[in-house]
Amino acid sequence: MKIAIITPTLSGKGGEETVIDKIIKSKKIRLAGIEIKLIILGKTYDQKWLKDFKESVYLTNNENEIGNFLFLLRILKKENFQSVICLSRKSILYSYLIRKLTMCNYMVDYRMKLATQLVVNKKRHSA
Repeated sequence: MKIAIITPTLSGKGGEETVIDKIIKSKKIRLAGIEIKLIILGKTYDQKWLKDFKESVYLTNNENEIGNFLFLLRILKKENFQSVICLSRKSILYSYLIRKLTMCNYMVDYRMKLATQLVVNKKRHSA
């Protein structure tokens, strides 16, 4: 299963970055056969947190909305995701529009519950 996490610009030092880092590095997610790709529509000011999983990251590195939409369109068509997790209202809108335009068959979620459940369940069982 392939899942995309779509975010707006990130500082590189906040809570979203910490959660995303734990999800992408989770052994339980990898063992379940889930491949996670991070799509950042904008910038990340401190890129050190991305160093361990650069091959799983798409970064636009600009604030141009049309450019970001076209960037996301190309990735969503190419990667064939089963689920798209959106962390901003704009990425929810873009994902829905792209799904309608391209007739891709991915589920749009906006709560990160799918990926975080796996990480949380692992911690509860190992405690």
